[in-house]
Amino acid sequence: MQLQRVFNPFELGGNEAATTLFDESTYDITAGVRGMFGERFDWEAFAQHSEYRYEADRPRLLAQAVHDYFLGPRQGFISGFPIHTLNRDRWFAPWTPEIYESVSTRVINKGTTSSSAVNFNISGDLFDLPAGPVGFAGVLEGVRQETELRSDPRLDPLRPADNQTVYNLVSSGQTTGRRDRYAAGVEFRVPIFSMLDAQLAARYDKYDDITAVDDAITYNLGLEFRPWERLLLRGSYATSFKAPDMQLVYAEGAASFSNVLDEYSCRAGIGPGSAGGPRTRAQCNQTGDPTIYSARTSLSGNPGLKEEEGTSYGYGFVWDIIDNMSLSVDYYRIELADAAAQLSNDFILQAEAACRLGSWSSTAPRPELTPEFCGNVTSLVTRQVAPGTTLDGRIESINSAYINTALRDTSGIDSTFRYVLDTDRLGRFRFDVNYSLVLTNKYKQFESDELVDYRDSPPIWFYPERSRVRGSVTWNKGDWDTTVYGSRLGSAWSFQEEDGCLLPPNDQVCFGRRLHPYMVYNLTVGKRFGPNLRAQFDVVNVTNNQYRHDPGQGYPYFNPWIGADPLGRRYAFSLSYRF
Repeated sequence: MQLQRVFNPFELGGNEAATTLFDESTYDITAGVRGMFGERFDWEAFAQHSEYRYEADRPRLLAQAVHDYFLGPRQGFISGFPIHTLNRDRWFAPWTPEIYESVSTRVINKGTTSSSAVNFNISGDLFDLPAGPVGFAGVLEGVRQETELRSDPRLDPLRPADNQTVYNLVSSGQTTGRRDRYAAGVEFRVPIFSMLDAQLAARYDKYDDITAVDDAITYNLGLEFRPWERLLLRGSYATSFKAPDMQLVYAEGAASFSNVLDEYSCRAGIGPGSAGGPRTRAQCNQTGDPTIYSARTSLSGNPGLKEEEGTSYGYGFVWDIIDNMSLSVDYYRIELADAAAQLSNDFILQAEAACRLGSWSSTAPRPELTPEFCGNVTSLVTRQVAPGTTLDGRIESINSAYINTALRDTSGIDSTFRYVLDTDRLGRFRFDVNYSLVLTNKYKQFESDELVDYRDSPPIWFYPERSRVRGSVTWNKGDWDTTVYGSRLGSAWSFQEEDGCLLPPNDQVCFGRRLHPYMVYNLTVGKRFGPNLRAQFDVVNVTNNQYRHDPGQGYPYFNPWIGADPLGRRYAFSLSYRF
């Protein structure tokens, strides 16, 4: 039997008693100077500091107090599970604010991030060539970033249960860290001859934090060829370097609960899977199987993460069709190695079973079961020790980790169309359309894996947006301006990934393998009242298109990862004055 108790606001003392309160503040201070060296070089120096503070005050129930109120003292055990008697009078009776206050608390999470930077840049022409001047730009910068997240200590998953343990809420963890970064870069624009220019750029980055990331040199090479005045052909090749995000390095103590398939218990026929004996993964992967249950996942940062390195190249053209009308089309390909990603629970449990049993359940390419690999994987899974009960061997926690993935290889096309129409009486109209199409989306997690293209795979793989269109129409006349903006995400896989209908008695509810494109439109109207005062009215999501409805998916019947705006249509009015 499964019970659910829903509370009305009047039982709790009003909406505020059940409302999460957020308090956010941010500030940004920048000061700088600029000047010239002689008549050839412009320079600029500035210092900047920004800080963001966050506090979430969330109402929650106390686990022990609610348990005692409804279930009372433990009366014994059956098969390792405790026995209680439900107090039906209390379960069905309305609450009062006093009862709610006696069994509830407020959970406080706080966070602070800050960034301080100093920057010096210089630009100008070095010397002249027959085809024109050689342009130069240089930059020196230093940045310090700090982050601190403090979750309510009562949410710590390792904290022993007591009368302050919070019901049905896990910790976001504790994150405290600092990173210093120093960089220097140069860029040159060289006119080779009248129709051909070259761009050369290089950058040096140095990191100072607890990771193994040290320094790197990256560069960019580009060519622009203009055979005719209205046509530009271009191409580029670049390398890239990215340190892992600070949260992936410094996070500690975050936790969550989710259903998992205990593959070792299934294949070995022990613990929760002992009643069915040894079975295959496919035989256990059925609704209601005892080897599928909720387990806690803990997540900590990994100071051993390496930097992400990449290469990219692209080529395309820009065509000025007529005055005020242009079209650009570019092809790109990006390869990223050692990008940081989180190990999935499913992979960890498959690998644990493979290491304990000596073989993988899948015939797909998988990492070799070396002592080092298996030692790392098995240490990520903690199991209960309760001999003689059904809890023996059950997963107690999974320590999901961040790793460096082997390779991600993406290619696609980006295009842009722009047109400006000036009229004598109706004002100025501007039309902008951007179209992006993903051609390939290849990925492998480990070096031994096969490089697979997931562009057309179901949403379980990365939720790829294969196509995207963004466009706007802007009108200006005198003090008035109006913009209509629209975006379209291409079709996506449905939850069921096939055409069909639900089982009786809901067989009248049918679904398709793919969902329709998702479109959102925004509207802005503005007016100036003199040189310093401006009023603006905005409508976000004019058509109130909140999500792609998917009848084959459970509540809330849509997938937020493939385009959604649950807030729906909303309005804003602003009045700004410049001093």
